[in-house]
Amino acid sequence: MSEWAISIVVVIVGGVVVVGAVVSVVVGILGRRRTVVSRSHEYVSDGRDQCLGRMGVENWGTEDDMSRSQSTHVKAHRTQGRILFVCARLIGAALLIWAYGRHRYIFYQLVKLVVVGVTVYGAFYAHTLKAKTWMVVFVIIAVLFNPFVPVHLNRHTWEVFDLAGAAILVVSIFLLKPASKDHLK
Repeated sequence: MSEWAISIVVVIVGGVVVVGAVVSVVVGILGRRRTVVSRSHEYVSDGRDQCLGRMGVENWGTEDDMSRSQSTHVKAHRTQGRILFVCARLIGAALLIWAYGRHRYIFYQLVKLVVVGVTVYGAFYAHTLKAKTWMVVFVIIAVLFNPFVPVHLNRHTWEVFDLAGAAILVVSIFLLKPASKDHLK
């Protein structure tokens, strides 16, 4: 595979990861209002409990039906988000390990862009879990690898940081998790 083909693949993967991270953060911030449809009811949650029945008050389901439906929807959404974040961290780690070899300058810039996207989202995710240590770790990695105000280091130092960053991303998959089931409520 030629270097140009590899560069195109890296651009596509990097773009998907960065756009996915930005969309996830925006949806996470703006998506405080969720709608769950259950039978003939529409349940709207914006932090307060409000029910809008399509056929009137007399057709509402029980409160348990609504809370179960909402809980299932929220858990499925959060599980999907965690799976995507695990994939993004694996891609970031793989690119950092791949950066250990010699490549064109644009490749390193794209790797930095992907790593910044993953770690900025990681800092946001750690903040939502109230994991301050992980939030600080992700912010430090994002500052170190940011392509906009580059940190100039020699090649050997970058190789060490690339491998350390990959190791941190992989370790965070196993250590950065919600503390308990109470977090999902």
